[in-house]
Amino acid sequence: KMNLRAGRKASSNASFVTAVVYFKSGRELLGRSWEVDPDTMLQLCSEEANARFIANDDLETMNALINEVMDQPIPLRDKFKVYEVKVKSALGAGNLHECLDTALEFCRKLGLPAPKNKPVSTFIILKEHMKTKHALRNRTAEEIACLPELIDEQIIMGRKMLIHAAG
Repeated sequence: KMNLRAGRKASSNASFVTAVVYFKSGRELLGRSWEVDPDTMLQLCSEEANARFIANDDLETMNALINEVMDQPIPLRDKFKVYEVKVKSALGAGNLHECLDTALEFCRKLGLPAPKNKPVSTFIILKEHMKTKHALRNRTAEEIACLPELIDEQIIMGRKMLIHAAG
């Protein structure tokens, strides 16, 4: 846990290469085992994947860490950070299809409506525009701004994921 704290401190100081060293050391001290302390291992893997992405350091290991977390039988909300890194990484590499597919897959797993990643016709776009316009019922910008704040954690995570995918 000390390596986790030290790695987070290094990350907060934008010293991502140093953070990677701390996160990796923490994983090695746990024996790379999820049975000893699964919560700490999740945080170490997630934080290290993120630090490797930001530092552009060994993206192969970053992807291995992402896959390791994704393969764990843990709740989807606990996998949010690695999905986030995977989306950002795909976007950064210019792989827009993988970026969007990953973000939409995450939303679907949350149980949120997400369209298939395929070309749509102008008719479908207009139909969806009209549905949105009807849902807003000619509300002004001020009325929309006064709507209650979004508190549903799943919708918030899905929205953040799509914002990352949009770049």
